[in-house]
Amino acid sequence: MNDGSTADEEGVELESIAVAKCEAVRTAAALICESSKTFWDTKDFGMTVSNASGLTLFSLMFIGVEAAAIGGAHAGR
Repeated sequence: MNDGSTADEEGVELESIAVAKCEAVRTAAALICESSKTFWDTKDFGMTVSNASGLTLFSLMFIGVEAAAIGGAHAGR
């Protein structure tokens, strides 16, 4: 995670990259939902998924932008 949280050193073994991608999206969605108040204040939120050897398999990046109509952080700019 690029949000300052600690890495999951234990990990979980999954049957394929496709399954790992789906699980990463589910996990990221749950984390964003749990931190929904602070998520909107960050520049970006990302997750990098690696294999047991530390080789990066893929990364996810999320950016939330509130519209000025609802008083987003950049309203009026």
